[in-house]
Amino acid sequence: MADSIDELLEATADGQLTLAYAALGRQDPETAGFGPESLAELVHVGKQWWATNEPRVREIVCRNTFVRRVADDDEKDVVVAIAGALGTLYGADKSVIAGVLILRLGLRQWCRAEWLPPPIPAEG
Repeated sequence: MADSIDELLEATADGQLTLAYAALGRQDPETAGFGPESLAELVHVGKQWWATNEPRVREIVCRNTFVRRVADDDEKDVVVAIAGALGTLYGADKSVIAGVLILRLGLRQWCRAEWLPPPIPAEG
C-alpha cells in the first residue's frame, strides 16, 4: 500500500486529479476487471462515486480529531490518517484514493465549515 500512496501522491502533485478519479473508477465493483477500460470511462465512474459519496466522506473526515491534528503534517501521514478514518466503511484502497483527492483539494479548505471556530455569541 505504501508504494501506491507514493505513486498516487506523485501522479497528482501537479493538481491534476484525473488519475485519482481513474483509480476510484478501477475500484468500482462493476468496472473491476469487467467494465470500462479507457481512462475517460474510469474517470467518469470515479467522479460518479465521488459525487455520490463525498458528503458522507466529508462528514467522517472533517469530524475526525486525528485527521484535524495531523492536517499540516507530511502528505503521506495526512493520507494515512484520512484512510484510517474511512477504511472501515470504504475499504483500504478507496480510502487511500479519497485521502489523496482530499489532500489535493486542500484539506483545510475542504473541511472549513466543520473546522471554523464557533461564532462568538453577541452580548446584549
